Amino acid sequence: MKVKDCKGNLHTCRALLNCGSQSNFITESAVRNLGLKQTRNQVPKTGINNATTVTNYNVNLEITSMKNDYTSKLKCLVLPRITNKMPMTDIDISTWKCSSDVVLGDRDFSKPAPIDILLGAEIYFEILMTERYVCKGLKVLQNIKLGYILTVKRNHSYVKEYKRQCHSFFVQYRQIPFIT
Repeated sequence: MKVKDCKGNLHTCRALLNCGSQSNFITESAVRNLGLKQTRNQVPKTGINNATTVTNYNVNLEITSMKNDYTSKLKCLVLPRITNKMPMTDIDISTWKCSSDVVLGDRDFSKPAPIDILLGAEIYFEILMTERYVCKGLKVLQNIKLGYILTVKRNHSYVKEYKRQCHSFFVQYRQIPFIT
């Protein structure tokens, strides 16, 4: 997907969708690269295994599809890092056969790379579309307004045994008043 910087220029960013997250997130490095203005806003977050941390800033963000004219404005909490590179290892897609009208949301999805943004439940169901493709060698490609996405099972043969990892990120938050 594309994200507008502070001057209105579009930049490609890599996003992870998570309908279980009550918030959207962006990394500190993406905020710096985009020159976005941060607003101080301490928000405690609780995730998997009841792990808790606090974000100190949020930003307003405008995202755009690379395949159509869809745009959306979001508020994102700022984190040092969202997750490890995804996928954990290269995925062999040489035998995958898909229709030529399938436009992927991330053409390089099969190569490990950092995640810049996590899109949560606020936008997840807004961008979800009904079209799905079952392609030879795949489970399902799901259409969203940002392009088609794919989920590979953790134990799928495309993923090397020693690199299998499960990514789950469920978040709850509440506002903390500033202490002066």
